[in-house]
Amino acid sequence: MAERRDLVDTVADALIRDITSGKYPAGSTLPNEQDLAARLGVSRPTLRGAVKSLVSKSVVQVHHGRGMFVNPVSQWSALDPQLLAHRVGSDPSLPKRLIEARRFIEAAACELAATRCSKEDLENLEASLSDMTTAAEAADVEGFVRADLEFHQVILSASHNPFIAALFDPISQLLHVTRTQTSSHAEIRDHAIEQHRLVLAALSSRDPEAARLAMIGHMSQTEEDFDRYVVSAG
Repeated sequence: MAERRDLVDTVADALIRDITSGKYPAGSTLPNEQDLAARLGVSRPTLRGAVKSLVSKSVVQVHHGRGMFVNPVSQWSALDPQLLAHRVGSDPSLPKRLIEARRFIEAAACELAATRCSKEDLENLEASLSDMTTAAEAADVEGFVRADLEFHQVILSASHNPFIAALFDPISQLLHVTRTQTSSHAEIRDHAIEQHRLVLAALSSRDPEAARLAMIGHMSQTEEDFDRYVVSAG
């Protein structure tokens, strides 16, 4: 059963990729079920499962007797991680919007964490920062991103506000994609380490305002780096 679910997800991914790449633009009709299943090399029940998933995310709509139609992106489920991850490549403005959202959510989380984080939380932040440094020295992008995301997750948890964590959760998959993209640049890794040190120092001081400003500063540096090393280079 798990294998079939994985195959359904793989087919759904393939369809989303075709849609976001422009192969099936908004308003177009997907091939009929038999042809589409044959193109993708899967059974019709597997295809139906994938289409059902896309319907639930408002990516497509099915009109029986007429076909399967692609919806405009504006109608898609806005915070679905699978859709957000695919949209990064086709919408260059999305990473910038992500940074804007992070600035609001994470600055608030950092402010709360300043007075609520435990000694263990601070130790975990230090450990994540150490892992980031080690990975940066080895040019280990995946390890760097993993430690970076762990650092931010500790802060979200240390805010002890489940609603903040819930707000952030849908964009976590997209964040992995964008951080991998930016962290391939050594200069960005160096800047990130410096900014994380400032955030940790502010949290260690137990000063909510300093912590909030440190996180805002980190997000501003992230945005500047994205513009300089990713947008301009592209």
